[in-house]
Amino acid sequence: MHPELTALADHVRATFGNRTAEELNRKPGPKSWSAAECLDHLVVLDRLYFDLPERIRNGTYRANWLTRVGPYVRLGSRLMERFSDPEARTKVGTVSLMEPSHSTFGTDIVDRYLAHLADADRFIGEVEALGDRAPVIRSPASPLFVYPLAEVPRFLVRHHWRHIRQAERALG
Repeated sequence: MHPELTALADHVRATFGNRTAEELNRKPGPKSWSAAECLDHLVVLDRLYFDLPERIRNGTYRANWLTRVGPYVRLGSRLMERFSDPEARTKVGTVSLMEPSHSTFGTDIVDRYLAHLADADRFIGEVEALGDRAPVIRSPASPLFVYPLAEVPRFLVRHHWRHIRQAERALG
């Protein structure tokens, strides 16, 4: 497993592995996510990217015209960098496609998240294997938001840490 994902797995196991369902589902406020929802959000969002390397290899991925507009691509990269900042505490809204799948979870959400990291590891390896063939992609959230696929693994890890920090705050 990539070292960044191993660090995430170790941290999540140590921080959330022995928590009760009540603790994992506690929300710090009515418009805030619980720790369990944070973990589920990461699984839901990441899965939207996982088929991209295969679609690129077999020629079925279709980029839009914005992926060829350099300044727009650089703007997308800068925004992804800011949105995935693990130290940021400013709320960033999410589209319904990327919201947690439920509002209440059992303690198995921690194991599901940890198992999901193996899929994330495969995805990162596939993106790395594409090398120079990794194109600029449109975001699963919006076709108006574009950035290089090669940068997605870094954004993914940063985004995970952002929500792990949020999940820790939700525990109190």
